[in-house]
Amino acid sequence: MEFLRYLQRHTPKDDHSFLKFGAYLNQFNSNAHYRFDLDGMRYGCIELKYIPELIDLLHSAEKCLPVVMSASSYWPTAPSTVGHEAAYLIEGFRRGGYPSQLNSTGWPGTDQERRRFDEWVYSFRKQYNSRKHHP
Repeated sequence: MEFLRYLQRHTPKDDHSFLKFGAYLNQFNSNAHYRFDLDGMRYGCIELKYIPELIDLLHSAEKCLPVVMSASSYWPTAPSTVGHEAAYLIEGFRRGGYPSQLNSTGWPGTDQERRRFDEWVYSFRKQYNSRKHHP
C-alpha cells in the first residue's frame, strides 16, 4: 500500500492514469501470474519533486506487480516489490522516459548498471539534504 499512497499524493487531480497504475500494481495476487502492461513509453510523468519519496520506498519488500511494455515477449512469473518498482520509476526519471526497458524485472541488467544507479541515488540524497539545510 505504500506505493499506492505515494501515487495518491502525487497524482494531479486531472490525471488519474498514474493513480490507476499504482492501484493496479498493488493488486498482486500470489496465486496467479500477472503483470502491468504499458503500451509505449511515458515522458514527463515522473518529476524531480517525486524522487525523494521514491527514494524512501527503495527498501520496501511489499509485493506488487512487475511492469512490462506490451512489446515485450517476456512474461514475468514472479512478483516484484514496491522497492524495485520505485527504483525503476527513478531510473525512468534518469533516462527521461518510463518504462526505461521492456520490463522492470530485467532491470538492472548488470552490476555496473546497479552501481551507477546507487551512486546517482547517493549523490541525489547528498544534494537534496544540503539544499534542505541551506536554503
